[in-house]
Amino acid sequence: MLNMLFADIFTFMNPGFLKVLMTRYAEEIQITQGFLLGAAMVTEIPIAMVLLARVLKYRANRWTNIIAGVVTIA
Repeated sequence: MLNMLFADIFTFMNPGFLKVLMTRYAEEIQITQGFLLGAAMVTEIPIAMVLLARVLKYRANRWTNIIAGVVTIA
């Protein structure tokens, strides 16, 4: 998780990256509020799984991990 955050921080240090973000397009992907919300939700899944792995019982934990993995990969 920290690697993802550090990669994002270092990406912002790239001189041309902020210009690209200001155009609201990253290659062919349009950056909208919905896109940013989806990206934030995908980032929250691993954070939530740390807590849920400790709280849930075995069967629920197993299925939650499977579902979280599929959602994160998709």
